[in-house]
Amino acid sequence: ELEPRIDKVLRQQRKHVSMKGFRPGKVPLSVVRKMYGDAVAVQVAEELFGEAFKTEVEENDAYDVMGSPRLTELDYEPGEDLNARVMFGVRPAFELDAFTDAEATKFTHDVTDEEIDADIERRRDDKAEEVDTPEGTAIGEDHIAVIDFQLVDKETDTPIIGKKQEDARVPLFNPDLRPALKEALLGKAVGDVFLVDLDSQSADPSGDEDAEEVDAAVDRFQVTVKQVQARELPELAAAFIEEATTGEAADLDSFKAFARAELEKRWARRSEEALEESLFRKTMERHDFEVPESVVETVLDQQVEDLEKRAGGQLPPHFDLAGFREERRGLARDQVRWMLVREKIMEADGLEVTEEDIDAEFMRIAQPPAPAEGDEEAEEREPIDVNLLRQFFASQPGAMDQMVTRLVNQRLFDALKSRFTITEKSRQDFDTDEE
Repeated sequence: ELEPRIDKVLRQQRKHVSMKGFRPGKVPLSVVRKMYGDAVAVQVAEELFGEAFKTEVEENDAYDVMGSPRLTELDYEPGEDLNARVMFGVRPAFELDAFTDAEATKFTHDVTDEEIDADIERRRDDKAEEVDTPEGTAIGEDHIAVIDFQLVDKETDTPIIGKKQEDARVPLFNPDLRPALKEALLGKAVGDVFLVDLDSQSADPSGDEDAEEVDAAVDRFQVTVKQVQARELPELAAAFIEEATTGEAADLDSFKAFARAELEKRWARRSEEALEESLFRKTMERHDFEVPESVVETVLDQQVEDLEKRAGGQLPPHFDLAGFREERRGLARDQVRWMLVREKIMEADGLEVTEEDIDAEFMRIAQPPAPAEGDEEAEEREPIDVNLLRQFFASQPGAMDQMVTRLVNQRLFDALKSRFTITEKSRQDFDTDEE
């Protein structure tokens, strides 16, 4: 099977071979074979193997192929027979669980006045201004210290040239601030200079990821306090309230009502996400079957490709690629298993997303949000033009696919909810059960 194909390709190649002493295209076939025979033989072998796999496997109704085939063994020398072995995945056969006595829990949460007050304080904190303090102000736990870090020799306390970080901002209220540095700063004032030993090997003593690297083997620093700042929170006046609520509240009472509504929506989202996570986990527990390793490898390949993109197109030289793949193999198997179970549920329930569904989703997105009571300006807002909205989605890579995936997932989890008996619990009881 190989030789006639090889001979045919070599004769075609001969037409393009030029050699001194022979007319173009008239070089003896034996010479052409000596020059190109091995390379042509390998090329033909690969083509024949691909054709054999397509005929015997891909076009064979006995196999429902999944994933990319992987060549695991190849034994071939030009002039000899070709022997090869390929591994390919097939869709596993499994029955969709009947979900008899399937139960799940959903938590509820009542927003408290304390949470509302904390949310308002967080909004004030986000808009806080940093101002200089009077001369001589001692650094307290609510201050921001602006300091210089100078790495020094531990034996002589002399500065090491080139190892200085200037104007580092150190919020004393940062929970991640190293205790030794915080303790050393408390009570200091502008102009104070002191030494501090830090036990961390971090390149940046302040926690600033953009700071210049220092020698991790030396951890003594000379610190100079250059500035002490305080944070001024905005007053709970109409101007701040309107800005914080985008015009939906104008006084403290309506601000609290706005904060309550936002918190309730946030907790409702968390509750729904927790329920879906629970339904996913319990559904997976009811469908335990082996998945094709070739498909798992394909998922891992995609994860590596995504990682390379995030790393700028190339992984670091010492990156443990084998360890990365092995660490994520179990999750990749779960991902493949979930994909198969999801397909089964969608097939059983006839779930699909139609053009009418997509049109309805665009109409929903195009509608302006419901106006708050008394918000005359919001009441006059017009819906977005649906055609323009479609054009925008079409111009954004992956936006349409993400919309369709979201709609599919909505239908999928609605189908799962109908299969489970769902009971409600308080968030505290729910968290205790989950732990």
